[in-house]
Amino acid sequence: MQTSWLEKMQTYATPHNHLCLIYDSLNAYREVASEFIANGLNNNEKCIIVIDRYNTKMLERDLAKKNIDLIQYMDTGQISVLNVEDHYCEDDSFDPEKTIQNWITEIEKASQEGYRALRALGEATFSLKSQDGQGALIKYENLLNKHIFSHYPFVSLCVYEKDKFSAKTIRDAIRVHPILIHNTNFFEQNIYYVPPETFEKKDTDFSEVERMLHNTSKNNSNIQKLRDSEKKYRTLFENSIDAKLIVKNFSIDDCNLTTIKMFGFNDKCEIIGRSIYDLFPNEQRENIFSQKILDNSFIFATSQPVEKENFLCKRKDGKIFESSMWIKTLYEFSKNYLVSIRDVSKQRELEKQLHNAQRLESIGRLAGGVAHDFNNLLSPILGYSELLMRGKISQDRFYECIGHIYESGKRGRELTRQLLAFGRKQNLALHGLDINQIIYDLLKLLRKTTRENIQIETTLNACSAGFLGDIGQIEQVIMNLTINAQDAMPNGGKLSIATDHIYADENFVENLPKMAPGHYVRLVISDTGHGMDDHTQEHIFDPFFSTKGKEKGSGLGLATVYGIIKQHGGFIFVESSPHKGTSFSIYFPEKDIEQEEESNMCTTTQLVKSFNNETILLVEDDQLLRELAVEMLEELGYKVFKAQNADEAITIFDELNSIDLLFTDIVLPDRNGRQVYDALIQKQKNIKVLYMSGYTQDVIDSHGILEKGVHFLQKPFSISELSVHVYNVIHSDKFN
Repeated sequence: MQTSWLEKMQTYATPHNHLCLIYDSLNAYREVASEFIANGLNNNEKCIIVIDRYNTKMLERDLAKKNIDLIQYMDTGQISVLNVEDHYCEDDSFDPEKTIQNWITEIEKASQEGYRALRALGEATFSLKSQDGQGALIKYENLLNKHIFSHYPFVSLCVYEKDKFSAKTIRDAIRVHPILIHNTNFFEQNIYYVPPETFEKKDTDFSEVERMLHNTSKNNSNIQKLRDSEKKYRTLFENSIDAKLIVKNFSIDDCNLTTIKMFGFNDKCEIIGRSIYDLFPNEQRENIFSQKILDNSFIFATSQPVEKENFLCKRKDGKIFESSMWIKTLYEFSKNYLVSIRDVSKQRELEKQLHNAQRLESIGRLAGGVAHDFNNLLSPILGYSELLMRGKISQDRFYECIGHIYESGKRGRELTRQLLAFGRKQNLALHGLDINQIIYDLLKLLRKTTRENIQIETTLNACSAGFLGDIGQIEQVIMNLTINAQDAMPNGGKLSIATDHIYADENFVENLPKMAPGHYVRLVISDTGHGMDDHTQEHIFDPFFSTKGKEKGSGLGLATVYGIIKQHGGFIFVESSPHKGTSFSIYFPEKDIEQEEESNMCTTTQLVKSFNNETILLVEDDQLLRELAVEMLEELGYKVFKAQNADEAITIFDELNSIDLLFTDIVLPDRNGRQVYDALIQKQKNIKVLYMSGYTQDVIDSHGILEKGVHFLQKPFSISELSVHVYNVIHSDKFN
C-alpha cells in the first residue's frame, strides 16, 4: 500500500518545491487545491491564489470543510485571490521575466511580514488567452526552476486542465516539474523531469530519444531493485524461525511456513482469511490489539513494535502454548499489522529445569550448612553429657559443663529461628510501625556498636507514612544490614540510613521484579565499602552463602533479612559494584496505622511463679518433652495433669471437671490441639488455652500472622519464657 497523497502533500509541498497538478475532473482539482492552501496556512505561509475556473465561492466552501474561514484570512492579508488575466497578462501579452521578478518581490514582502514562505497556486489557463501562447508558459515554468526555487522560500502548484492544452504542452509541463500530481495520484519523483539547463538546450530527435531511453532504463532499474528487495524480504519472511503474519483489518492476509507448523495447520489455505483472534484463547483476545497498538496505526513512521511477553496462543487442536509476540503497524492510517510470534514453551521448560536445578543446589547448600552447624552444636551437648553421665567431670567444673550444654542449646534454637525466618514461617506479631521511630530508637545502639572510623548519616523523610510489621523482626533486618555494611568497610567509611514514602507507578516498578504499583515506605541502607560483583549479588540471599569466611559469619544474615521482608509483604533490591559500595532498598506496603493502646501484659524475662497453685492440663505426645514441661510447670508452682494424646486429655478433664489452663501441642497422634480445645470448651466455657509447637505453620496463617486471641509458645522454650506465657494466658482477663 502506498503512502496517502495527503501525507505526501504535507511532506513535499514545502518551500523550494515546484509541483504540477494535471487534472481530469474539477472535483479532483478542488480537493488537491484546498489541501495545498490549508497546508500553507498551517505552516504560517502567505498564500497567493491565481484562479480562473476555480472561483472564490468554490474555494470558500472547500476551505470551510477544513474549518478555515477564507474571508477572515483575506482580511488579514495572509490569503490573496487573483484573476489569471490580472496577474499574468498585461494587454493580452505575457512576459515570463517580468512575472518572475514580480514573484521575487512578493516573496521578499512575505518575509518582511513575518511569514515562513510564499505559497502560490496558479492556473495555467492564462496562456490560452495570451498572444504569446503556450510556448511562453513552458519557458516561464523553466525560469521558475532556474531563478526561484533554489534561491527563495517559495512553493508553487501549477494547475493544468488536461483537455484544455495540447499534448505537447502537457508533455512539456511534465518535463519542467520535478513533482507531479495527476488528479489525486502523487508522484514525488517525476522520472521525466528535465533540469532547467538541459531543458534550455535545443533538442534534437536523438537527444530526446536518448533521454527517454535513459529514463526508461532508470525506471526499469528501480523496478528491478524493488523486485530484488521484495524477493529478499519474502525469503526472510518465509524462512523466519518465528511465525510471521500479515493482518489486515484483524483478518490474516498472509503468513509464513513457521506459522502453519506452529499452529498445527496443513497449509496456508487453512489459515489465510481467518480472524487473528482465532489463534488465541478467549481470555487473551481483548488484550492483543491494545489501544497503544491501535494508536500506532497513525504514527507509522516513528512507531516501535509493541512487545508482549508470556502471551498465550492456541493451536488448531485447541492446545495452549506460551509465546512472546510483537506487533508493528505496517501502514499509516490503517489497521494493517505485521505480527511476529515466537513459541517459548520449550524455553520456559528449560528455564523451569534450570530453576529446579538451582533450587536443588540451594537445598543441597542449605542441608549441608544445617548439618554442619547442627553437628557443631550437638558435639558439645553430646560430649559434655556423656562425660557428666560417666562421672568424669569434677565437682568444680560440673556447672561449667552444664553451661556449655545450655549455650549450645540456645545457639541451636537461634539457628532454627533464622531458618524459619528465611523460610518465612515465623510467627509475626503485627502492629502499626513508624520506620523513623524504629531507627531513632536503634541509633544509640548502632553508634555504640559501630567502629569510630565509620560515620553514620541519617536522612529520615518518611514522616507520615506507616506500615504493619513485627518490630523485633524489623529491628533485626536493620541490625543485620548495618553489621554487614560495617564489615564491608574495614578501613572506615560512611553508613547511610534513609527513609521516605513513595508512590511507585507502573514505570517505577517496570524493572523491579514482582513489585506492584502502590504506596510504599522505603528504607535505604548504603555503605561506601568494597561492593559486590554480579556473581555475589546473584547469591547473597541464599542460605549459608557468605564471603566473610567461617569465622566471621554463618551465611544466614541476608537470607534471614530476605525472609523477614518477604513475610511482611515487602521487597528488597540491591545495587552494588566492586569498590563502589552497596545500597539495599527495602519497600514495605504503606498502611494507615492507628495508635495502639499499651498492653499491661507481663514482659519480664525473669521467672513468674504461680501464687494460687492453678491447675494445668498438659497434652504432649513426646515423652521427654512432656516430662520436661511437667518439671518446669511444677517448679513454677502449678498443679499439672499430663496426657499423651487427645482422648486421654478429654478423659482426664472429665475427672477434673475444671482446669485453669489447657497447655497443648498442636500436632497430636489422634487429633490436633485445636480439636482438643474445641472439645473441652463445650464442657467449660471459660477455658483458656496456650498452644505450643516446633513449627509455626501449625498455628499461623499463610502470611505468618497469628490469629487474633490465640496464644502460642514456640519450641524450644526456656523456663522463664514458659513462666511468662502461662502467667499472661491465665491472667488474660485482667489485661483485656
